[in-house]
Amino acid sequence: MDDQKTDEAPELGRTLDPLRDQVTPRRAFLVSTAAAGLGAVGLSGLAAADEHEGNGNGNGPNGNGNGMNKTSGDQDVPGTDVDVLNYALTLEHLEDQFYKQSLESLGGFFSRETIENSDVLSGFGDEVRTTAYDHLTHVGEHEATHVDVLETVITTLGGEPVSPAEYDFGTMVQDDPTKFFATAQALENTGVMAYTGALDLIESPDLQTAGATVATVEARHASYLNLLNGDDPFPAAFDEAKSMDEILEIAGQFIVE
Repeated sequence: MDDQKTDEAPELGRTLDPLRDQVTPRRAFLVSTAAAGLGAVGLSGLAAADEHEGNGNGNGPNGNGNGMNKTSGDQDVPGTDVDVLNYALTLEHLEDQFYKQSLESLGGFFSRETIENSDVLSGFGDEVRTTAYDHLTHVGEHEATHVDVLETVITTLGGEPVSPAEYDFGTMVQDDPTKFFATAQALENTGVMAYTGALDLIESPDLQTAGATVATVEARHASYLNLLNGDDPFPAAFDEAKSMDEILEIAGQFIVE
């Protein structure tokens, strides 16, 4: 498999590389702080859930008995199911706020006319151009639904959902949504890699299945954005999994004080 490591397609690599390059030391610090906060919130949730279940050894749905989960590389990482769900919620907040800030239909910047007449869509026929705005709005609505459901599940498990941060996406250019399309593509592909990498950190089989249903929707979003940006909508036979640290580094560029 290593010899055929398709991993990140060249087109996606070109999209993500500028995003990685933009991560400043200050934003890297903010990401580290956010990651530490996730652990604190998740562990407090575990304690509450264990007390509720009468199980003090961490063997309930939020833990595996030793406060550690396994990654696919057999690396121990501290955490519980609530930690992982809050990690997912952190990313869903990012995507949700991106679309809310970007699309007029969701209270944001770009109008239907601007999106339909963008250079990015100029090579497509009327069917693609005139439906793109509605499809992108639906993508944004999906992300908002993911946020609502994750918050509910985390609360039900006794945890405290993380709040959205302050974001700067750098895409609000009058009458030119090119950066919007590129950032949307990068965020959706990052979401796929994040869920793929996090699924085996979840102890509860039910939550694993629920996470997989979100991952497949993120993959559909990513394929559509790849296509709109002129890239292969399904560039590899297998999706790449990335660790929490790798994903938070990519996402951290959008977090501001």
